[in-house]
Amino acid sequence: MTLRVRGVVSPRGATAIWLAPDPEMWLNFEVQPWRVTGGSVQDRPLRLRMGIERDTGTHWIARAPSGAVVEVEINALDECERPQRMVQLHGPVDDPVLASMAANAPPPPELHDPLLGTLIYDPGVDWFEGEGVWLGRNVRLYLSCEPELDGNRALDIARRLWAEQSRWHALIREAILRDMLPLKNGSWREPEDEAIDAEQFLARIEIESIIVYPDGSLDFSHDDDDLFFGHTIVVTGTLDDGVQDVSLAG
Repeated sequence: MTLRVRGVVSPRGATAIWLAPDPEMWLNFEVQPWRVTGGSVQDRPLRLRMGIERDTGTHWIARAPSGAVVEVEINALDECERPQRMVQLHGPVDDPVLASMAANAPPPPELHDPLLGTLIYDPGVDWFEGEGVWLGRNVRLYLSCEPELDGNRALDIARRLWAEQSRWHALIREAILRDMLPLKNGSWREPEDEAIDAEQFLARIEIESIIVYPDGSLDFSHDDDDLFFGHTIVVTGTLDDGVQDVSLAG
């Protein structure tokens, strides 16, 4: 017998990711407030995940929109397990009590900066999320920290990074070219495809997001334009030491 849980989907909404070599994708989201059918309302985050078939992510994400009350089924509520495993997700349902609680909840903390704009805290992943302009391109910016501890420290690191974005852009592109182009033209090239040169390779790679940590660590995620079959190219480093690693993820 399964337990039915109703909850309000967090402002971040749902995401669907594929981690090689898993045969399926994972749907992830968080609800707060929530309650087990017949139980009392819990006003703390509950993280949920469910295995879904490849290429069905968009369908399932639409069934758990941000701010909606959804009903899910889980085998057991084990709060030592994070996130909880769902066996079924039912789309948005009508629940005036939970909807009212969500509507009256205090707004999440925010950070404001003249250069980087407004960043809003997401407690489900312990980061501030916003958007910045990186050499003329809009990118998602995440400050991975708790608001009462390191929010301003991470924001200061982001400001310093943005002040040197031209230098960092060059370092990042150089590292991607050095580490990823031989990989593409080697084990990631289809037999019928011709090898590509450096100019063609870099023209297809675009930065999508940057994560800043309060200790100065940095993650830069790039869209691969299907060069590596949809994997994300991730460049990591630190503000003081520069680029340290390039890898594929997702």
